[in-house]
Amino acid sequence: CVNKYKGFACDCYPGYVKVNNTCIAEGPAAMLYIATKKSIRSFNVRTETYDLVVDGLSGVVGIGYDGLEDRVYWTDSSKNNEQVETMKISGMDRKILLNNGLGVPEDIVVDEASRNFYVSDAEKGRIFACKLDGSVCTVIEENNDKPRGLAIHNAEKLLFYSDWGEKPAIVRIGLDGSNRKDIVTTDLHWPNGVVVDEIMNKVYWSDAMLDVLEMVNIDGTDRKIVLDGIHLLHPFSLAIFEDTLYWSDWEG
Repeated sequence: CVNKYKGFACDCYPGYVKVNNTCIAEGPAAMLYIATKKSIRSFNVRTETYDLVVDGLSGVVGIGYDGLEDRVYWTDSSKNNEQVETMKISGMDRKILLNNGLGVPEDIVVDEASRNFYVSDAEKGRIFACKLDGSVCTVIEENNDKPRGLAIHNAEKLLFYSDWGEKPAIVRIGLDGSNRKDIVTTDLHWPNGVVVDEIMNKVYWSDAMLDVLEMVNIDGTDRKIVLDGIHLLHPFSLAIFEDTLYWSDWEG
């Protein structure tokens, strides 16, 4: 909003249109993809309806989505079946991308611009990047204890992640693993999901021990509590769209 004589005027960021004094994203309705351990489901944020994407899975943890190919990626951390898979949303072209050298793969996030995906491995303490076809993988950060949630800030080319190990932290690195900065290191116990608001340059995370959702600027300043108390039982993953923050809870 911009101050003007006898008032002010507000407009929306590119890609949004103003409807009833709020800004709505242009284009088709956004979909959230949700893991239920044994299945992946989609949730239409406009109609608030669910659809099954794939079921009969073993132990899905993280989900990533590539909008350019309309393809979902997921990690399976079930014992002796640790792998990364992908499939078209239509149900076609399902394939295993990785099933060797994994400890406990947790979250996965897709970088549509560079055509890579990133995976956190809590057992090996690593963050690694792979080509979308799984042909080439590189460890970009291994000085962690138990990395989990992942989120990309596309405009700034940054990757944010949580570490729920002995020294819990919210960490920021470049997409190539460079310039690491631990932006939050205090009053953390079990940080899980991480999500980035690229418009406001904020990072949100959930803490399952403290039962709280918090946020901070991407440089680590201005930390604030978003939600705590009886609304949360075991908060896990996060997503953000327009002015709404979504989270999943292991306790239902």
